[in-house]
Amino acid sequence: MYTLEGIQLPLPEDRALIGWLSVPLGNNTSYTWGYVIRKTGPVKWVKLDREEPRATEKPTFLERTRTFRDKLVLQPRGRHASGPRGDHQDATALGSHWVRPFAFARGGITHLIVIPSGPLLGIPSRRFAMPTADP
Repeated sequence: MYTLEGIQLPLPEDRALIGWLSVPLGNNTSYTWGYVIRKTGPVKWVKLDREEPRATEKPTFLERTRTFRDKLVLQPRGRHASGPRGDHQDATALGSHWVRPFAFARGGITHLIVIPSGPLLGIPSRRFAMPTADP
């Protein structure tokens, strides 16, 4: 088992670990939290969203992320059903949803080390169009 200090010790000053944790609450409801670990200081947590059963046909971000991941995995290498523009739009939206909430911890960070979990497993971090500024 790793301690926070054991993770921080080899971490360069200009790097941060980011990751996500979804906590199921039952009744198809869950909370998703993101975390940031820097060279020093406590782990910083941010609540991303609450996924609940929906009354509309609009897909949730978890569903959109799974669809994007499946498209990457199932399509032949270099060919995507929606084409480059659709892929870029999907990547930008997902990057904004999953990464933008970490903007508060970006000061002095030049590299993010992504620890994927849940629907993000299988999506290379380079596929996300990382947002550069808050909306």
